[in-house]
Amino acid sequence: MLTQKQVDALYDIDGVDWIGALCPEAIKKLATNGAIQMGLFDKRNLFELKHPDFPGERLIACRNAELAHRRAIKRESLLKAPVKELDRVRGMVRRGRLSGKKEIDARVRGILKKYGIGKHFELDIRENDFNFEINRDKVKKEAALDGIYIVRTSLFKERMDTDETVRSYKLLSQAERAFRSFKPVDLMVRSDSAMKKVRTKRLDDGSRVYSFRSLLGHLGAIVRATCRCSGERDTSATFTMITRRNPKQQKAFDLLQTIRV
Repeated sequence: MLTQKQVDALYDIDGVDWIGALCPEAIKKLATNGAIQMGLFDKRNLFELKHPDFPGERLIACRNAELAHRRAIKRESLLKAPVKELDRVRGMVRRGRLSGKKEIDARVRGILKKYGIGKHFELDIRENDFNFEINRDKVKKEAALDGIYIVRTSLFKERMDTDETVRSYKLLSQAERAFRSFKPVDLMVRSDSAMKKVRTKRLDDGSRVYSFRSLLGHLGAIVRATCRCSGERDTSATFTMITRRNPKQQKAFDLLQTIRV
């Protein structure tokens, strides 16, 4: 996923086009402002849209029904766990085992922080009482965006149509799994800490992980050469020799075969 800062950096590189996706907060903002016509998902799973916040870009809104279903199940599962613990705290307060607004608040906030889903709870904390409820309106608004992601790209439609753009975006994750890492400095899209992590990353056999660009350079050593015996005339017969792949190059080719287009 590219941040706006990273996209701006890519715009400064001549001849470079890109495909990425909007972050959840950007999608939420577009949905809140009515830029995403949610009703269109009833007819199809993807459609293009434009927005002044993203000039010169194509935005493609997509909906994955299976992902939406999984997220809905996960959300309800996450809600059940803190409800159980908050019920226990409420019981302690009512039995007099826990009192004081500050003490109750600390216990409750600790529970919500542990599960990271406190935004969906409405709390009523008093000196000698505590109550809570799930804000179903917030849950419903969040659920409306389940399974929705927005692909963004600088590519013109004449060069890559809607379906192909989305398909190419999905293939990016497969390519990253195949190469295991992406060298950040080459495209200026990762932080110093991410660069350090890439430099120290190792494969199962202990060898270092290649970046995408370094791997291409390594594969570039494989050539098909047209040869002629030393001392022969220019009109004499030639023969072809292809560089034999070393184990690393062969492994890279095997990984490439796993990518389906």
